[in-house]
Amino acid sequence: MYFKDCDGLDQAIMVAKKHPVNLSGIEKWCEDERQLEVYEEFIKLLKKN
Repeated sequence: MYFKDCDGLDQAIMVAKKHPVNLSGIEKWCEDERQLEVYEEFIKLLKKN
């Protein structure tokens, strides 16, 4: 995931739906980058379908 990159976010969601991912690691990375809202959006879209 790259911040403010909608295409990158879409790709990350497609990968996460088909492969195991470390969600806690992604959350920590977003938190470290002070972009926790990006993680929240990722989770919301991941659960959407």
